[in-house]
Amino acid sequence: MIFVTDAACHRIYASGEWTALTGQSIPDSLGRGWLDRVHADDRRIVMDALARAFSTASEFSIRFRVLRPDGRELWVVAGGIPSHGPPDNAFIGYLGSLTELTETA
Repeated sequence: MIFVTDAACHRIYASGEWTALTGQSIPDSLGRGWLDRVHADDRRIVMDALARAFSTASEFSIRFRVLRPDGRELWVVAGGIPSHGPPDNAFIGYLGSLTELTETA
C-alpha cells in the first residue's frame, strides 16, 4: 500500500489497499483518521516514532499492528522517505509504503 503525507504529518493520500486491509474508507483514513485502525497498544509507539521522524525530516520504518475489518490484528511494517520541493527544497511530507507481514517475514 502506498501513502503520502503532508509536512504536518497528515495523510493526504492512501491507495485502495488500505480499505481492503482494514475496512476503513480512504476518506476516513485521511488526516490522522488512519490511527483509528492501529492497535490501541501500538498507537502511542507509532505516534512517537512518526513525531521523531517528522521533527528531523528523516526516513522511518516501524512495525505495528493494524485491525482488520473483523477486528483481528495484523502485523505490518510502514516506512517513509522525506519529500522536498519548492520553495528552497523545503520538506513537504513523506512518500511511504505499508506492507503486511507474513508469519515468515
